[in-house]
Amino acid sequence: MPRITLEDPVKVFRFRVSVDKFDMFAGFSECSGLSVEFDTVDYRECNTVDTVQKSPGLLKFGDITLKRGQYFSGKQRDIDFAAWYKEVTKIYANSSGTELMFRRPMSIFQYNNMNVAVVRYDIKEAWPRIYKPNSDLNATSSENSIEEITLANEGWDAVPLGSGIPAGTASSVLTK
Repeated sequence: MPRITLEDPVKVFRFRVSVDKFDMFAGFSECSGLSVEFDTVDYRECNTVDTVQKSPGLLKFGDITLKRGQYFSGKQRDIDFAAWYKEVTKIYANSSGTELMFRRPMSIFQYNNMNVAVVRYDIKEAWPRIYKPNSDLNATSSENSIEEITLANEGWDAVPLGSGIPAGTASSVLTK
């Protein structure tokens, strides 16, 4: 059977992340959890014999997990997860400041095989919920150490970029 289109699907390994207040893109080895779902509300009236009616309830957006290799070269990271997480703990431990200080918009760009951004996911009000500074230490393992952060968020929008934005172009990265 012939192919319907000559274009290949967008690959999952071509993506970049931008977080407001960090002013640059960051590379990650993994980005997961971009999802949305409705709770299901079951309802049944007493005169209904065998069926339960289902309707949509609350809308929930999945936590987004970002993973990247851990480096200790003395050079400051493009997105400092530890500092971002400390902002949250400082505000809640001391009851100083507001939640708005650590909530940040962010975007995830997905690229095609020519390294041109074809879709942008604008994430609203992201904040670090879980921070894991390194992989579990194991004397019998030869894996790379991975830094991981899980971000709670209040929703996202997928924005098709038409002809796309070449990789590395940071102008107008975030829209509000």
